[in-house]
Amino acid sequence: MKVFKLVLLCILFWSSKLFACSVFADRINGQELMIGKNFDWHSKDGFLIKNPRGMTRQGLSDKSITWTSRYSSMSFNSIGPGFPISGMNEQGLVVETLVNGSESSAAIIADSLISLEALQMILDLAKTVDEAKAILDSHGLSQVIIPLHFMVCDKSGGCIAIETKDQKLMIQDLKKPYKVLANRYLSQDEASFRQQHKGSLVASLARSSSYRYGTLAKLSKQQDPKSIDQVFDWLDQARIPTLIKWQIVWLPGRGEFTWRVYDSPLKKSPKVTFSIPHALDCTLDSSVLRIGSAREEFSPFTEKDQEASRKNLKKVMMLRAPGTSTQMLDAIIKHTTTGTCQKS
Repeated sequence: MKVFKLVLLCILFWSSKLFACSVFADRINGQELMIGKNFDWHSKDGFLIKNPRGMTRQGLSDKSITWTSRYSSMSFNSIGPGFPISGMNEQGLVVETLVNGSESSAAIIADSLISLEALQMILDLAKTVDEAKAILDSHGLSQVIIPLHFMVCDKSGGCIAIETKDQKLMIQDLKKPYKVLANRYLSQDEASFRQQHKGSLVASLARSSSYRYGTLAKLSKQQDPKSIDQVFDWLDQARIPTLIKWQIVWLPGRGEFTWRVYDSPLKKSPKVTFSIPHALDCTLDSSVLRIGSAREEFSPFTEKDQEASRKNLKKVMMLRAPGTSTQMLDAIIKHTTTGTCQKS
């Protein structure tokens, strides 16, 4: 029994160090497009942000890159405005971010966008996955602090996976039942699933990337989800119990999303549904809802929010990228309040 407890403790410790999160796309009853996301992370602190049309932004590293948002959107951010980890715009285009544990961070590529700000540009300007591809082809993608990869889906049901390898951009069209992404290169998890690799008991208990990818791909291959509630049930089967913080189901056809927060592995909040705002007037006071806070209403992003984000990002850097400079940390946090509103 003591040995079993020790093994279980090691598994749980290992799972806490895993690169987490998983996402999949499918159609409810074979008709309505949905994209479901598990956010498995160290902290549930973050922001739900309303992003307006008419906001002009500038590149973090390359100041010559500028753009003005064409579409309103809502995004989930763990840092602050301008760095979405999940989001959907008024045209029904959805972006999702996951850590890629098979990749490593590298020096910033000249004339490129930092990974999360590239997603902001896509939310601001793209209506289709082809338009998202064109943005990335034009500006490139640099991995900073934590290597990431992405799923982007449009209202028609087209989905792509965006990854980098040796600083080279790789974009792959996704087809059911492989509209799934976890925390290794897509090709690695897809190969494991095709080979019907079940994984070890330890991998299953720790909810490895291949286990979570395989769980969602198998469910999607066997049948279409029958309801939004069943989508959440499927997400529960792929979550990491020790790390789950929130779950999102995007419904591009309705311009809505439903989400819930986990206060603990066994305690989850009621589901809440939001509609994506259309033609939201631009204001420099970003409207945010603080996740993990008792204050559950939208209000301006403040200096206090910036400082909290700085502390959280510093913790992540210490865990995942201890070599990152303080200058980079300061630049990212400062960038959350940059931008100007263009008069219509």
